[in-house]
Amino acid sequence: GTLGKEERGVVRLGGRKIEEGRMRLRGGAKVATNAEDIGNKMSTTEIWRTKRLVESLANAKGDGTSMISLLIKPGDQIHQAATLLQNEYGTASNIKSRVNRASVLQAITSCQTKLKLFKTIPPNGLCVYCGNVLDNGKDTHLTIAFEPPRPLKSGLYLCDNRFHTEALEELFEADNKFGYIVICGTGALFGCLNGKSREVLHSFDVDLPKKHGRGGQSAPRFNRIRLEKRHAFLARVAEAAISVFISNNLVNVKGIILSGPADLKNDLMDGDLLDQRLKKAVITVVDTAYGGLGGFDEAIDLSATLLSDLEVAQDQKIMNEIYTEIAKSSKMATSGVENVLSLMDSGAVCSIVVWERLLTWRMKFRDKSGEIVIRYGYREEAKDTKDMQLIESSEVLEYLANECDNNGVEVRIVSDQTLEGRQLKEGFGGIVALLRFPMDPDGPTNADVVSDDGDTDTPDIWD
Repeated sequence: GTLGKEERGVVRLGGRKIEEGRMRLRGGAKVATNAEDIGNKMSTTEIWRTKRLVESLANAKGDGTSMISLLIKPGDQIHQAATLLQNEYGTASNIKSRVNRASVLQAITSCQTKLKLFKTIPPNGLCVYCGNVLDNGKDTHLTIAFEPPRPLKSGLYLCDNRFHTEALEELFEADNKFGYIVICGTGALFGCLNGKSREVLHSFDVDLPKKHGRGGQSAPRFNRIRLEKRHAFLARVAEAAISVFISNNLVNVKGIILSGPADLKNDLMDGDLLDQRLKKAVITVVDTAYGGLGGFDEAIDLSATLLSDLEVAQDQKIMNEIYTEIAKSSKMATSGVENVLSLMDSGAVCSIVVWERLLTWRMKFRDKSGEIVIRYGYREEAKDTKDMQLIESSEVLEYLANECDNNGVEVRIVSDQTLEGRQLKEGFGGIVALLRFPMDPDGPTNADVVSDDGDTDTPDIWD
């Protein structure tokens, strides 16, 4: 979250260059230059850019109370915000400290100038952040405006020693929140799926007696005891479901999926124990082979067709295609930063799934002979060496976000809160790709990769 010097309208925020007045931030969010330029549905890379920008703003600190956070919700008018700023300008003129007064007035003036670029408020609202931020003890003036990924719920105006981004952080949580109840003979699990994040909300274990034919004359009594304990277990599940999925007398999820092995889930659905509000919210009942966490993940997979609009379902679809190609050894998939990026630059990549916290950097060097060398490593390695001069460097995620449109590649950025994200992080080095055509150890089979000098290049990308 460090900030650099502002030169010719360029600000470095969190190590990423921001060119004010441009439509696209290099590695940042979408710049709001006018209402016609923004308002379209954001892709995962654009949401990632905005999220990174919000994180950098949240980490920025200032000296004094000259950092303005202005959030304008959808439906408000530009003149209302302009009037608010004019009133605040008059109030700030009475600040006793000369230095602080000048900083606050400068920030308010910058906000007023930025608002003049807009005729109307964008569909999701408008976020404006202005003020002097500290960078290694020096003041750097920052003014930025952007449209949030989802509609703002309320407006905000604060002048403080930091930028207030709490309202924006809430917007990154998806609106489609679904609840899951997984029931088996050993316990129950209550979870929710919210966008890409799946979370276990509550769980408990039981030891239900199994059905058997022993007992002789006591067999009916044993069976009655088994049914009583089964009924008590279902009643406990129904009570726990109320505490988990009902808030303020309303169901707090968009829908509920009942799952688990055997007939316990059906007994809960068909009986009178489950609250009627929750019963109306049940959208499907699915059979799983397991209970607990395994059953939770399986239930999400089985209900993916119903929840196809969720980001996690789209991630699962791409990852399943990649797993299929890897299992078939068809050479239609690859993993690893160097392999994926070299193939993307040659036009061989169709889709990429990457972990949102990938720390690898792409570094471009020039050696003594003048040849260009591309290397990958940590940020600390991005510096001149004895034999090579560093030309440029950037995070791999930033490079993908900037280049994916030019190469016609679909990039999905996932977190390690999902099963796909954990598999990606632990098993594939944080990045995998689905190819347009097979690649063998000698190079592509359906097309040749041609280097800048016109020679056919057949890189060895497979072990």
